[in-house]
Amino acid sequence: MELLKKFIFGLIILLLVVKFIYSQGWYSITITNNQNISTPAPFQQDIAICNGNVNIGHNFAYINNVTLFNEIDSNGQNVYFVNSSGNILYSWYEGQLNYNGVYCDVWWINLPNGISANSNITIYMYIGNSSDNYYSQYYPYVGASSQVISGYDNGQDVFIAYGYFDNTFDGWSGYDYYGFWSPKATPLGIEMLNNGQNEGTYILPPNNWNIPKIPLIVEEAWWYTFGGQSNVISLFGNTNQQINVSLIGNTSSDNTPASNLSTFVQFDYYSGITYLKSAVTNQILSFIPFYEYWGTIYSYLIINSTYAQTGYYIYSPFALVWAPLTLLDTYTVNNNGYTYSSLNYNPYQYPTLEISAGDGYPEMSHSETSYQYVEWVVARAYPPNDVMPSISIQPVSISSTQTTSTVTTSTSTVTQTSTITTTVTTTLTSTYTITSTLTVYSTITTTTTVTSSVTATSTTTSTVYTTVTSTSIVYNTVTSTVTTTLTSTSTVISTVYTTLISTLTSTSTIYSTITSTQTVTSTVYTTVTTTVTSTSTTTSIVSPSIYSIIQTLTGSSFTQTIPSTSYIYPINQVSSITIINLNSSNISTSYIYSCSSNMT
Repeated sequence: MELLKKFIFGLIILLLVVKFIYSQGWYSITITNNQNISTPAPFQQDIAICNGNVNIGHNFAYINNVTLFNEIDSNGQNVYFVNSSGNILYSWYEGQLNYNGVYCDVWWINLPNGISANSNITIYMYIGNSSDNYYSQYYPYVGASSQVISGYDNGQDVFIAYGYFDNTFDGWSGYDYYGFWSPKATPLGIEMLNNGQNEGTYILPPNNWNIPKIPLIVEEAWWYTFGGQSNVISLFGNTNQQINVSLIGNTSSDNTPASNLSTFVQFDYYSGITYLKSAVTNQILSFIPFYEYWGTIYSYLIINSTYAQTGYYIYSPFALVWAPLTLLDTYTVNNNGYTYSSLNYNPYQYPTLEISAGDGYPEMSHSETSYQYVEWVVARAYPPNDVMPSISIQPVSISSTQTTSTVTTSTSTVTQTSTITTTVTTTLTSTYTITSTLTVYSTITTTTTVTSSVTATSTTTSTVYTTVTSTSIVYNTVTSTVTTTLTSTSTVISTVYTTLISTLTSTSTIYSTITSTQTVTSTVYTTVTTTVTSTSTTTSIVSPSIYSIIQTLTGSSFTQTIPSTSYIYPINQVSSITIINLNSSNISTSYIYSCSSNMT
């Protein structure tokens, strides 16, 4: 009965192994770069699984697969990615994008070697049960945005540069360029300006001076209050030498810094202009309007070897809120203006990135001071020709072959007879009792060979300790002889279990077909106990133990009361704008400002 229980237990274990293999949610992902130039290396590839079709543009790679979409946990914790060698890849779950009612789960994957021109690579995605948490198991390789789940943000392992500034610098460093205010971490982001006059500050990522000189896009979310003056993104300049941005092209932004020899964008909300500038050639490359709305802004700067581009999107006018990181997917469709310029110089001067801000001083007619906060910054490799490599996802096929298992029991009995003669000779003149004791050591060796689907040999050695006591009553001279016959019987029961011997074959589709074979091996331990007794016969039954080794397949809104409340009523196609200053409930002052007829 005991043997039957162990046999059944072994079969259950085997079935669980097979079931686990069959239920694995492995999918191959083919990533295709159909451009005539390679991607940068490293390269950040987006993987999006949607429950419908989205029309965001060629800079967003996705598939429409409702079945896969429904298998993914709401915070993406049951998904991870590996390369073709089975090594886990750094992945960052952005969250769930909602675009015109279509939802997409979006990941960013760090591909260290990029993708060559007109070629493709294959990686693998595993989708586990909804209760699986690969963040806790594989972090920092597997992580997610702080807007999705706290404690597992690995953005700095995935992107070129990354910072999420919810009451933290997130490893970045803050510096004072002019005045007495220095950047401060707050629950609203890094406070760059504190509404004081003549302030100038900047922040640098922890890997500054190690930013790769490759085509990059830097994306930023920030907000400001009404007034002045600027927010700046600088790339590839000397951050040890700061310059005043107003010196390039004689523009405003009195105390806003930028790194020397950089190419940068200046969002001047005092003048209402976005400037694309070069500190290499000391000139304005291009510009577009930047309206003086106060609110939450998404902005970006793109630089490659031949051109630069910048743009912005007013995510929340007249409201100070946290901008979602899903804006990373939509800059091509969500924008309120962009501009670009060809470059006739090498923009890759220094391996650096800088975010900066500055203001001026209060005036009677228009304050040049403001509050400004930076919420997050993401820098990633820019796809070739602004085209993100496409993706296709296919399930990995799995086949299984099981070898029949057997149980064989062999019993052997060995009997050994030992004859021992003891002679004691004593010469006495009177009656004595003589007791003679002998200890006999006898060794019995039994070898049993059993052949099943495996061959097991057990060797048993039995050592017999026999004590013989002879008592003789002697009168005068007597020779006493004691003869003792020992018969020992050794019963050996050798049971060999081969229940867990099975072969599992896993077939994966890689380019054409990759076949991997995995063998689950059971180690058989046979324990034999033999007892040999004298005079009486004792039989010991052996209870063998089985150990199995099973190898698993690799398988917010924020509302702030503005101290001095001003409200703008835009008027189209007229020559002036009336700005009414409200103090408590009384109208105290009205001003009339001239403006161009095409201002909105």
